[in-house]
Amino acid sequence: MSGRFHRFQHGGIQYTVICELEREVPPGGGPSFINAPAEELRAAVDRWVAESGTPLKMAMNILVAQVGDAMVVVDTGNGPNDDNARSAMVDGLEAAGIDPAGVHLVISTHGHGDHIGGNTDRAGNPTFPNATYVMSEQEWQRLTAEPNDVAQRQLLGLADRYRRMNPGDDVIPGIGTIPAPGHAEGMMALVFGDGDDKLLHVADTFHLAFQPGYPDWYISFDGDPDQTVRTRRRLLAYAAESGHLVMAYHTPFPGLGRIEVDGDAWRWHPVE
Repeated sequence: MSGRFHRFQHGGIQYTVICELEREVPPGGGPSFINAPAEELRAAVDRWVAESGTPLKMAMNILVAQVGDAMVVVDTGNGPNDDNARSAMVDGLEAAGIDPAGVHLVISTHGHGDHIGGNTDRAGNPTFPNATYVMSEQEWQRLTAEPNDVAQRQLLGLADRYRRMNPGDDVIPGIGTIPAPGHAEGMMALVFGDGDDKLLHVADTFHLAFQPGYPDWYISFDGDPDQTVRTRRRLLAYAAESGHLVMAYHTPFPGLGRIEVDGDAWRWHPVE
């Protein structure tokens, strides 16, 4: 898995997706769906597998984009672990010919450990030594007030590198943000590009490829279930109406697809 990457161009922007992790989801649906009846959940998974012809998988897809003069990384995965002391993300960057020292901006869509764990190496040194890190003010305040895991505590060591912002503002020209609270209180979605061919990064608005068809189901990691559902419905509707290319952090590598209306719900169509 280490070193896996996918490069593409869209709307005049050069992108690379680094796959930190991809694994098959158990038949029951993987993450713990709190309000999904077990039989309906199993049927939804079976239907997706039969129609797509592929096993249901969950991945961690790290987006790298060259926006003007800025090399931008969105989220950093789980980071170093016992199996890989420098992280699969760093392996993927190396394979793609991307020097971490050349990255200008690291955007944290939210502060869960699988999105910020690769901000530093095992010694606490910034993985991207010349980058400014960005997070929503609300998410920063929530996480640094009472950090509850290693990844959140590392934020304190990066405080002088983090720029906090309000969701809805532009990060830089060519990268806008959309408030996406629910899964995490201060989560942001991102919109890349200025023309018609935009890319919408929905972060953890949904986790599994069948989930847009069941937008009211939520998982144990969704901090505010009701708000999660409202945000998911709003962003899925926007993605379908706009026709933007969508990047979903946890869908199978490379995490790219389109959202289409499907009755009173939506459907994820993977693309490369």
